[in-house]
Amino acid sequence: MYSTFCPHIWKTRDLSWKGCVGICTDGASSMVGSIKGFVSLVEQENPDIISTYCFLHREDLISKSLGNELKKVFDDATKLVNFIKQRPVHPRIFKRLCECMNKERINLLLYTEIRWLGRGKGLHRSFEVRDELQKYFQETNKQDFAKCFEDENMTAEAYKTFFIT
Repeated sequence: MYSTFCPHIWKTRDLSWKGCVGICTDGASSMVGSIKGFVSLVEQENPDIISTYCFLHREDLISKSLGNELKKVFDDATKLVNFIKQRPVHPRIFKRLCECMNKERINLLLYTEIRWLGRGKGLHRSFEVRDELQKYFQETNKQDFAKCFEDENMTAEAYKTFFIT
């Protein structure tokens, strides 16, 4: 990649690696290898460059090792939000309920497994409106969803995510 892509692009645009301060990578050997890794090749052009490991990749690795309890919390939150988001009428009803309960933030975020930070933000948002969600699920006869917010273990596990996301 480096030998074909970089010299051509950088020379045609009159760029220099001397102007690059840092590189953030995922830690793959093709990126950080000591001989043919992208970072080592760039360091030959600019020895002062700073190389760092992307924190998003670290968080993703952490999320995979946190255990089943936190995974269950994310899975439950996903089911709750996806239930509301799956039909156009549900978000409108939920929005009206939030307005009646004087809640300022009323948009729920869809869960995504691709980004750890997206999962954390979605969970945070769900817990910001947990009273409204619980009332919504009680009124729509989804008692199993409403009971999720009464589960102290789920609340404790969700609380942990506020510190790691």
